[in-house]
Amino acid sequence: MIFTLDLDSAVMTRYGAQEGAARGYYNPAKRGRASHHPLMAFVADTRMIANCWLRPGNSSSANNVQAFLANTRYRLGDKQVSLLRADRGFSDSVFIDYLDEQQLHHIIALRQNQPLQRALVNAEGWWVLQDGHGKPVEGIELTRFTYQASTWRQPRSVAGIRQHIDQQAAPKGKTLNLFANDPMIGKWRFSALVTDLDLPAEAIWRLYRGRTDCENRIKELKYDFAADSFNMNNFWATEAALTTVMLSYNLMSLLRQVLLKTSAVRHSSNSVQHTLQTLRYKLFAKAAYITIESRRPIGKSRLKKSSPDAFCGRN
Repeated sequence: MIFTLDLDSAVMTRYGAQEGAARGYYNPAKRGRASHHPLMAFVADTRMIANCWLRPGNSSSANNVQAFLANTRYRLGDKQVSLLRADRGFSDSVFIDYLDEQQLHHIIALRQNQPLQRALVNAEGWWVLQDGHGKPVEGIELTRFTYQASTWRQPRSVAGIRQHIDQQAAPKGKTLNLFANDPMIGKWRFSALVTDLDLPAEAIWRLYRGRTDCENRIKELKYDFAADSFNMNNFWATEAALTTVMLSYNLMSLLRQVLLKTSAVRHSSNSVQHTLQTLRYKLFAKAAYITIESRRPIGKSRLKKSSPDAFCGRN
């Protein structure tokens, strides 16, 4: 079995003096507050969590990520990772070198430092993205070029993406601060993805877009499973509680896939994923209701037709 693995991290704010709680590099919700900074690995194909390590709040995203990835692959056993995706917090040169050594295919977003900004502006061959019907998508352009950062051991292939702020409702990427005053370049937001895949820039971009789904998984863990609320004074006790939450999430994911017959693959024909809050309302709180049809009592499920007959059997 082969699948795509997504790496991400989460900030979990703390209000006490728990072990490992420290002021981190990035806490957008509570600036200056102490936090933990767990590292997570998600199996994109099944929407499940493969691994989770609790870390102090002052750890960077890529801190100890090589050991974490090695441990994750060990836990997966004979299952093979076909592609690894990660955001710019993991664009550390040491980690990218490690992926090359492991011959692990990857797509990783890059931090847009000044040399990369110049490379994006000087890149040639920008072309307009086309939709599935061959029509141009105004405001999105892509290119592919070779780039070598000062900390890289060798040149690597980079896919560049730019989105026009006037032609896209919600353009992704960042404005290049070196060229923010340029009347032409300042109207574009740029992204850059480093990869070892020999694919067109469009394919690289579309493959990477699926990684954003793990952000939804983190939100669900926090809001529906209260993953950031189970914190103890002891660091390892907090990690044990967090691991239990991750196990509960995986069990719920299996429930959605097996009992509710929902697809784990995003953008499929049956890709609706009920959150835990929705399941509480539709299944656990009130699974069905009784109606009369042709003078016979009928039990009807509150779930959609994708539900198994076991939840809407006739009496």
